[in-house]
Amino acid sequence: MRLFLRQRNKDQRDFGIVFGGTALLALCVARFFPFLDFLPSCPLHDCMGLPCPACGASRSITYLSQGSVFLSIASNPLIAFCLIIAVLFFLYSIFTIMLHIPGLNVHLRTRTKNILKICVPLLVLLNWYYLIATV
Repeated sequence: MRLFLRQRNKDQRDFGIVFGGTALLALCVARFFPFLDFLPSCPLHDCMGLPCPACGASRSITYLSQGSVFLSIASNPLIAFCLIIAVLFFLYSIFTIMLHIPGLNVHLRTRTKNILKICVPLLVLLNWYYLIATV
């Protein structure tokens, strides 16, 4: 993995703006629109009694939008951490764009990409185990 600073191009799409903006939009919608009342229950949980890997995601987003970070993490830790990181990247990206300073770029080597291909599904499985253990 190699970290370096690079000036942002005008045509460049920024990860922080796209995904962080989407996360921020989801938090704003969750804060001002009671969508939990309209969502159906989880079919896997209804049929088998086990939560799916995404169970608690809506509650996690809602709690985070209300400022209850610990309840958000307790509902679905992976979703909560991903939202928090995405919003922080959004703020960082806005900061670098407004001040016209170089942004941090990451170049992943093949070995690091292969490690991530193992670690990301492992994180999803660990999160799912946590959800099953807390039912």
